[in-house]
Amino acid sequence: MLQPKARFLLSLGWAAIWVAQPSVSQDFDVSKARELKIPSTGGEPSFSLQIWAEGRKGVVTVRDESGTEAQSLKCSLLRDNAEATQEELAAVREQFVTQFLVADFDFDRHLDLAGIREFGAKWARYCVWLYDAKQHIFIKDFLAEQMELLTNLKPLLDGEISSSQMGLASNWLAVFRVAGAEGSRPRRQLIPMYSCLVESTSSGEEPTAIVTTRYESGRAVVRRQQAVKMELRAALGECVFGVQAGTTLRVLSLNRANNGQHISAKVGQPIVVTLQTIGEGQYGAPQISSRSLRFEGTSFPAIQNPGGPTQLYRFTAVAEGEAKVEVPHSNANANFGLTIQVTRH
Repeated sequence: MLQPKARFLLSLGWAAIWVAQPSVSQDFDVSKARELKIPSTGGEPSFSLQIWAEGRKGVVTVRDESGTEAQSLKCSLLRDNAEATQEELAAVREQFVTQFLVADFDFDRHLDLAGIREFGAKWARYCVWLYDAKQHIFIKDFLAEQMELLTNLKPLLDGEISSSQMGLASNWLAVFRVAGAEGSRPRRQLIPMYSCLVESTSSGEEPTAIVTTRYESGRAVVRRQQAVKMELRAALGECVFGVQAGTTLRVLSLNRANNGQHISAKVGQPIVVTLQTIGEGQYGAPQISSRSLRFEGTSFPAIQNPGGPTQLYRFTAVAEGEAKVEVPHSNANANFGLTIQVTRH
């Protein structure tokens, strides 16, 4: 019989916006290591990460500012599939390394770590480590264990996390809030806020019903709406409630050519800044002048130019106002900056 903690974690299984199909090469050898740097912010130390995978393990070696190994984090790949083939393991090893994420998943203004442990055409689940500012290390607590059960883990706004999946017979989205307080047990956890399920015909082309669930004062309020006369896109649109408006707005893509410019964005609009280093060094943590813009995280795309690392910075315009963004570089001559004016309409 499952222990109470396990039952509670598994109760999140219903929860879970779709992700693009990961690209997989035909290289079945040990995945080549990547190196990432987490700059010092808010008085916290900086770290360098070495990310690699071998056999059924993804590994993250964390080194401190002196270069001393501080932690060795392990991720069990395809842990629920004891009969995984070598080709399947090679594919997930590659995804763990190339799609490794550095983002603030628990909304404490410190960057956390996540690496893919299993994936499909439009979904992925992660190993998650959250930064503990008291111990100055990355930990796997109850909240991290909950996040590992979510499909397509994605931080939204105001302390909310989404999970989702797209399939032939059903498509669903669920949203949780990170909640907790000092002295509580567990101290932090995911609390369900709402979910939406689009039921479809077996072909997945025609929706039949939309089922929404909202949690109010500890009670689940379920509403079922017939959708036999709706197009699938319209039905899916009904599920994007309470989620950042950026999920329905066009992504604003920027790059080095926008350095020094004034850019306009709408509330809820996602913004992606692509920066490449030519030569040595790399870009660090962005500095933002106001709460009009929220930093969502940074990553290194799988396809890299040998001339220097390419880095992706993700932001969301969250409130009207002006935000100046500065992204420092280890070579000060390559610093990047711009001003974003966020408007309601």
